[in-house]
Amino acid sequence: MAKKKSTETAENAVVNQESKEPKKKQEDILLEMIQRYRISHTKNGIFIHIPKTNGKLEAYNLNDSRLKIKLKSMFKDEVGEFPPDAVIQNCLQYTESHAMELPLEEVKYRIASRDKSVIYDLQNGKCVVVNEKGWRIVDNIYPMFLKGADEIEQVMPIHGSGKKGLDRIDRYLNLSPEEKFLLKVYLVTCFNPDITFPSVSINGTNGSGKSTLSRIIKKIIDPSSNELETLPDTIDDLRVRLNQDYYLAFDNLSSISKKQSDFLCAAITGVTSSNRMKYTDNTINSVYIKRGMCLNGISPFVQKADLAERVLFFTAKLIKDTSRISDMTFWKDFSADLPYILGGIFDLYSKAMKILPTVKLQKLQRLADFHLFGYAVAEAMKTGLGKEFNEVLEDNKTRQMEITCQNAMIISLVEDFLKNEEDEGYWKGTMSLLYKSLKDFMSQQNMTEEIYNPRTYPKEANHLSRALHQYEAAFASKGIHFQSKKNSKGNMEIEITTDWLKDDIGTIKRVPIITSKT
Repeated sequence: MAKKKSTETAENAVVNQESKEPKKKQEDILLEMIQRYRISHTKNGIFIHIPKTNGKLEAYNLNDSRLKIKLKSMFKDEVGEFPPDAVIQNCLQYTESHAMELPLEEVKYRIASRDKSVIYDLQNGKCVVVNEKGWRIVDNIYPMFLKGADEIEQVMPIHGSGKKGLDRIDRYLNLSPEEKFLLKVYLVTCFNPDITFPSVSINGTNGSGKSTLSRIIKKIIDPSSNELETLPDTIDDLRVRLNQDYYLAFDNLSSISKKQSDFLCAAITGVTSSNRMKYTDNTINSVYIKRGMCLNGISPFVQKADLAERVLFFTAKLIKDTSRISDMTFWKDFSADLPYILGGIFDLYSKAMKILPTVKLQKLQRLADFHLFGYAVAEAMKTGLGKEFNEVLEDNKTRQMEITCQNAMIISLVEDFLKNEEDEGYWKGTMSLLYKSLKDFMSQQNMTEEIYNPRTYPKEANHLSRALHQYEAAFASKGIHFQSKKNSKGNMEIEITTDWLKDDIGTIKRVPIITSKT
């Protein structure tokens, strides 16, 4: 009998000598184990929710290599042997095929909304439920939360902190008073998953505490073991990273490529991103990404107008040597204040929810929902602060335009060209003629010193046309406006007017029109 047992394999249904019943196959045992747990079908994939030792559920994507390791370990503990990789793969494919028939569920990292409430996952088996009536800490019975690979527990917030609780953050912010106020409003809005809120750009010299400020923001909104990280070089890697946490912080940026900038723009407002799964011919993997981010660097790295319009800009001031304290003391003090800061955020969020329906603004900035909710948050801090929020936000918008202009040589080139004595702020002609005129003007100005970088000048006239369109808002902020229309011969011309040519009754002073000879 001992010899017979030694020849039994888990792959074959061999009759058990004592019970006379067939032995279960490994596939059947593993499928039974998988089916004990909740399986969800989401637009980001199929997930299985397995409890940890502390009772907290952890969601694993069926394609996650960590799930295979987990199942191997669970199988070994229960059966006494490891299942072959082929068995695990077959069971996961079988599970996926059946899960695709389940209703589509919505899943979230860290923060979600349900039944007119916001649910904040503390990652310790508890969550904060916030609504117009206030907020409370309850057991986390909500199934929609996923846990990012590096997300960690949040501290327990303290009730009744209010604005004074949030104001405890002031001593840790190396910013101007106006920027401190804007950042505090911003932090509260980041807890609203139903709106599109901007990301943050922090600039400053060496020793200004840019990275520290980024860590503070990350710790408050979405703490993780990887507080700061480098911006991935490839779009595929960036896509994977943005699909992990609710809020991310990228450190020490020097530049952002056009492709990176375009993808970050889409991720801030929300995008369904697709790519072909590896080792397949046509299987498409699609995920929905909508994330907030904090970016920091020494020099201005946001160069594209689209991204600038989705970012709030902050400047960290140089920290004097006499004002420096040790990192240990700094973070010890911050950790002591964090429960009050977090409690203050939830207090203000609840008040803002009640105020929001009454907010009526005549002029809304880009990301209008953020503007409206931010106004409500400011009013929740103190009646009348909504107006101050509008002013500070408008100032930041102006700075967005300034940074865009500084990074776009074409803007300063066109502005100087129009202010040239001969052109007097008005121009009309074909795009080809404008392209040549600007190029000639640039060459003349660069004869003594290189004022404009010729390498950044558009290669062709149609490239110039795209650049003028791309920076249209930045041009408008400088009083420069473009209008394209056909002339009497049916040729397309561009007319450039400027605000500084308007007379007292608002009409434009015309100068002789320059037209193409072709």
